[in-house]
Amino acid sequence: MAYAESRSGANRERLITAFDAAATGQTRMLTMGAYWVRPETFTAFDGVNVNLLANKYGDVAAQLNLEGKISGADFLANTETISTWLSSRILRSTCHRSSR
Repeated sequence: MAYAESRSGANRERLITAFDAAATGQTRMLTMGAYWVRPETFTAFDGVNVNLLANKYGDVAAQLNLEGKISGADFLANTETISTWLSSRILRSTCHRSSR
């Protein structure tokens, strides 16, 4: 989980390697575990979140790999996409409120 503290290339590779080593089937529970350990950094891609993204936020869901089993690289790519998407929504919301 060093990636949560420092998003260096080395930490990124360590996380991908550890994720892939721990993935022994469906990875949804693995993503949930990462979320519980570092909720400010990682996203859980459990069934509830995947369904919400797919049904309500299709624009961002189209950019994600929402399969039941994903690789460590997919997990980080998904998490980074969600982080960027949420940041842009917060920024738009803040700008909208300040322009009133």
